[in-house]
Amino acid sequence: MEIDFSTVDALIASNDYAAAEEACRVLTEAHPDCYRVFSKLAHALALGGRSAEAISAIRTAIALDPIQPALWWKLGIYCLNEEALSDAISAFSETIRISESYGDPYYRQVAYFLRAEAYARRSEFGAATADLQEVQEDMFLWLDRPISKKAILERCGSL
Repeated sequence: MEIDFSTVDALIASNDYAAAEEACRVLTEAHPDCYRVFSKLAHALALGGRSAEAISAIRTAIALDPIQPALWWKLGIYCLNEEALSDAISAFSETIRISESYGDPYYRQVAYFLRAEAYARRSEFGAATADLQEVQEDMFLWLDRPISKKAILERCGSL
């Protein structure tokens, strides 16, 4: 069954995260076994600055479909936002593990990159540097600020 997320997407696009959350909660009641509605709820919560609640919602999505690398990646990001670095590292490690069987290397690359950021925040520069060796040279992401491989390397030392 195809779920219509157009209302939620429009609310998110208009920065009305509280209304997007409410619309998502309606969808979770109508579709309690669909990981996508819980993922969308987590997204709305995170955009509204409620990463701790986003973690709970994305964990529900993961419980419904634990082999989706995007869900583990989102969990890692929300944990990074909460400075739950051990949980972020675990989530990114699971993203990497799951992504090994996918043809698209995107989530694997991103997970190595973000796990390096989590290691760097814990001052584990050797582990961060090792992860960065797995990342393509042009990898660049936005979390709450622009961050690049070069920026992390400046903290870790050169490869």
